[in-house]
Amino acid sequence: MKVLILGSGAKEHAIVWKLAQSRRTTGVYVNTGNDGMQAFAHPLSLPLCDAEAIYRAYLKYEIDVIFIATETPKCFDLVDQLQNMGATIIGTPLSSLVFNDKHFLLDFAERHNIPMPETHVYTDIEALEADADKLLAKSSCILKSCYEMSSSMLHSVSDKKELMHGAEQIFGGHNDVIVQESISGVPVTLTAFVDHSGYLLFPACSEYSRVDTKSEARITGGLGAIAPSPYVNPIVLDRIIARLNDPATQAIMPLVKSDFVDILAAMLEDKVDEHQLSLSRDMAVSVVVASKGYPHAPELAKPVELSFDYADDNSVLFYGAVAKEGAHSITSGGRPFTATGWARTIAEANNYAYKRSASVAFEGAWSRQDIGTEFFEDIDV
Repeated sequence: MKVLILGSGAKEHAIVWKLAQSRRTTGVYVNTGNDGMQAFAHPLSLPLCDAEAIYRAYLKYEIDVIFIATETPKCFDLVDQLQNMGATIIGTPLSSLVFNDKHFLLDFAERHNIPMPETHVYTDIEALEADADKLLAKSSCILKSCYEMSSSMLHSVSDKKELMHGAEQIFGGHNDVIVQESISGVPVTLTAFVDHSGYLLFPACSEYSRVDTKSEARITGGLGAIAPSPYVNPIVLDRIIARLNDPATQAIMPLVKSDFVDILAAMLEDKVDEHQLSLSRDMAVSVVVASKGYPHAPELAKPVELSFDYADDNSVLFYGAVAKEGAHSITSGGRPFTATGWARTIAEANNYAYKRSASVAFEGAWSRQDIGTEFFEDIDV
């Protein structure tokens, strides 16, 4: 099977890395990719959301399936466009709507009696300002864009000044504003591959979304993950994120023992409910190496140095926001790398992940230092 992956982050690198291990892979292609993908995939220099250019490449290279992993807002209708042209696609427009259009999400949750935090949607800043005291009376709030889920559009606020400053940023991007009650609990990502016959559920992940352990700390796109989550059982879940998430994907992929192309093939044949997912019994820890200033104002274009002295069979470095400048790599976003380690215990996996993360150096690089540490009792799964 020939697969074209759309996207160039650490999540897409993890998918490419797993596809390259398949006995059934005859070609892995990426629209642009990044340095880390070069060893596993052929970059095609395709604009990310240009359906016509992508479809021409689909025909030229005799691609069997296009895997749309990106959640870039400009690509919301890419699945529909490519399917209408005749391409075979993995990527669901429904999940894009659930995640990227909060009006859709709120209506969906109400129709299906899904519990949600208290939520208010505002289309103008005057109405929001009039309600500010009432919104902050109970507790702090989460402020987010209705249509975009970048970390720069996500704010945790506890007073009126913070609330209005964050709202001005979001309204300035021509987005409606959602103000949501801040709730305590463990963020959990569930990843399911779905077809018309059923679904295949991957290990649940616990993610670390704030810049540190303080409850009022800034929210990010994710600074670490552990899988499978020791917090989760089939009955109790605090939050579900409807997308192929980063860095959860980077923690999940090393645990998948099934041939990944077998999974994709089962989806395309509407037989995913017949597939028996084979998983490692290991635990995985993913640690994001972030840029100074992330999440709201990351410093970019910092030269990257990689040490190749460290190597083991229990960790991998996934490239994210990294670009080429001449013969050298530079940072191009807030989360340039994710280091993932795996082992029988979280403590061992944590050790492998942090050792691998130390092989990356650039000015201002930082990581949370506590990913998985609350479980250092050698939990056996």
